[in-house]
Amino acid sequence: MSLRLAFAFVLALGAPAVVIAAPAGAPVVPPADAAAAVAPLLRQYEGLPSADTFRAVTPDPVAALQALYADPKQPEWVRLRVLDALARFPEPAAQVFLEARLDDGAARPTAPREAHAAAAVYLRTFPKAATARLPALLAHPDAAFRVTVVRIALEAEALELRTAVAAWLHATRDPAVQGALGPATPVLR
Repeated sequence: MSLRLAFAFVLALGAPAVVIAAPAGAPVVPPADAAAAVAPLLRQYEGLPSADTFRAVTPDPVAALQALYADPKQPEWVRLRVLDALARFPEPAAQVFLEARLDDGAARPTAPREAHAAAAVYLRTFPKAATARLPALLAHPDAAFRVTVVRIALEAEALELRTAVAAWLHATRDPAVQGALGPATPVLR
């Protein structure tokens, strides 16, 4: 049934309805099943699919990814893939979710890989917000996390982020970070 025909049918009945538009040939997935619908996309060996592929499966892929991340039955590698997949969606909902995961990293030291992955995606996807949040990230209690933040920020395309971390490196003598980076760390390229 075409979307136009379905809409005409709803109007003829006089019933209120919500019509979710999806690309031609794509199944429309109810929001409750969205997490289950995106899960197979994260299990692809070759890499993560594009944002359009996620949108073809569900109208709100960020919410679906968040629901999948929140599922306690999911293994850690699925949560890590969710964080990587959020890089395809540079929108406020993804930013807020990643910022919460950064805060979780300080609160839940049992999930350091998730905090590191969230930092990597956050710094690369939201460099302007990351620059503003850099002092808090660099004050993290975990030295390995601070090293991750510095390394990713130094490789970032955003000059403002690279400059801010370079200034922090110059002004702060964090022995853990300095030891991990070594004396010949290229600060700006």
